[in-house]
Amino acid sequence: MAGAIEAVASTGGMLMPPFMGAAAFVMADYLQVPYREIIIAAAIPAILYYLALISAIDFEAQKRGLGGIPKDQLPKALPVIKRGWHLFLPLFLLIYLLVVLHYSPSRAALLGILAIIICSLIAPITRKNWRELVKALHVGAKSSLEVAVTCAAVGIVVGIIEVTGLGVKLSQALIMLSGGSLLLLLFLTMIASFILGLGLTPTACYITLAVLVAPTLIQMGVTPFAAHFFVFIFGIIGMITPPVAISAYVAASVAGGEMFATGVTAFLLAAPIYIIPYMFVYEPSLLGISSLGVVIVALITAAVGVWAFASAIQGWIFKKAAIWERVMMLAGSLMLIKPGYTTDIVGALLVVLTIALHKARIGECFGLFLKPKERLKS
Repeated sequence: MAGAIEAVASTGGMLMPPFMGAAAFVMADYLQVPYREIIIAAAIPAILYYLALISAIDFEAQKRGLGGIPKDQLPKALPVIKRGWHLFLPLFLLIYLLVVLHYSPSRAALLGILAIIICSLIAPITRKNWRELVKALHVGAKSSLEVAVTCAAVGIVVGIIEVTGLGVKLSQALIMLSGGSLLLLLFLTMIASFILGLGLTPTACYITLAVLVAPTLIQMGVTPFAAHFFVFIFGIIGMITPPVAISAYVAASVAGGEMFATGVTAFLLAAPIYIIPYMFVYEPSLLGISSLGVVIVALITAAVGVWAFASAIQGWIFKKAAIWERVMMLAGSLMLIKPGYTTDIVGALLVVLTIALHKARIGECFGLFLKPKERLKS
């Protein structure tokens, strides 16, 4: 469980603004939009990703009877910030350069590296001598080679696909297999994303999918942003999807758990995450493509839907859920996830009704709106 949680949480970092993974910069270049628009579009899916994970972890903690750390044992925030406040400066500078000044990623990264070197000299705890500095630059340069070589190799693949017309043929095959159904096409695209992403880094996976699969979705009327984010996210979560689940296997080796079991556990923890890409294809406002009011309503209903979906998968509400309660929760979550005011209202009523019936079943119906101490007295 520990390995699975770590794998799912760290994999989501490639989707979380403001920096995300290297694939996000490639997407900005591919769609010919400022990186700021990629950040805005990724914000709500990233929030829903971690809400789904936090909900699953919370349900699992309740099952195991785990509690939080006592308040007197928690580290004080102010002393920690005082020791490392200067390390936030390069982060803020990088965000400012990318989002406000619209610098290119390479130029912003260069200035960010210089800012890190300068800021590290402020406090003795982070101050390095010239040998350590050279070593750090050496390690950073070596780490960048993997991405550079991957992009070069994928560039060759992209060229072959364009010359042979494989992309067009694959698009036609997927549309034919789907029979004109967008939902079936999305499912087939998801499977294709997992298959094409086997053994590839997220950046290489996204480039391949953007060339081969995303145009198929766009042909069926999906907005370019939604199509690219759809394959982008499934390219990412392929890292925690068995039988490959590379992130989960690495986490298993660190945690000392069995590899395939950790992969399956990660998949179950991340189960609500697999419906998020479907959500923003049918409701583009979840990518920030609408008015503020519509975006807020879509976010709230989607958040409740993701929580209810996690509850149904984990089989827990406030205590262990009965089968019929899990079915009702699942139905309510799918209603909330599907766009439309009618389905949102029906879904919300189903979730509230399920919670009330669950409370009645476990004997807490009359204490539903009472504080914990008052509930004990009642």
